Amino acid sequence: MTREQGLVEIQTILQSIEVADHAKAARAACVNALRWGGWTCRLAVRVPSRGDHRAGFVDVEATKGGIVAGIEIDNRNPRTKSAIKLQSKPWLKIIATRGIPEVTFTDIDLHIPLKVKK
Repeated sequence: MTREQGLVEIQTILQSIEVADHAKAARAACVNALRWGGWTCRLAVRVPSRGDHRAGFVDVEATKGGIVAGIEIDNRNPRTKSAIKLQSKPWLKIIATRGIPEVTFTDIDLHIPLKVKK
C-alpha cells in the first residue's frame, strides 16, 4: 500500500461512519471502523512532546500494509497540541474532527470532518 492509498482508505472509512458527540465514544467508533477495514489500532500512543515540553499521547496509531498513521480525534476544531504531537513520528498525520473545522493546519496530511449523530 502506498502512502496516498493509506490516506484515501482511512478517509473513506472515517467519512462513512457517524460518531457520537463525545470524545471517548467518537474514538471508539473510529477505531472499530478502522479495525473492520483491516487496520491494526493502538490507543493512546505516547509521544515525547505535546508542545509544552511535556510528553503526550496520540489518540490512535493505525497500521496496515506497511503504512502507519497517527490519528488525533478532536472536537470541532483541531488543537495546536494535536498537530504538534503528530509531528513526533514519521507516520501519516491525520486529524479527525467532530464536525466541520473552521481552521486547519498545513503540516497535517489529512483533515477529516466526522459526521456527528444528532
